Amino acid sequence: MGRLTLNILLSLAQFERELGGERVRDKIAASRAKGIWMGGMPPLGYDVVDRKLVPNPNEAALVRRLLGTTSRSAR
Repeated sequence: MGRLTLNILLSLAQFERELGGERVRDKIAASRAKGIWMGGMPPLGYDVVDRKLVPNPNEAALVRRLLGTTSRSAR
């Protein structure tokens, strides 16, 4: 295979790899804009329901209490 042909094929492969990365980034950004939870552990005070974050009343009360305690002690 000639050097020119090899360089063209390598350039096309690199372009396709970069294009795939852009597609993934665009999909993640669109999902976040729709409010869809992208995975991982939800923050304390929230649960994941239908791929969206929903406040958990029991944990949310605990978080508010903890944050109130720490903000008062920081003064």
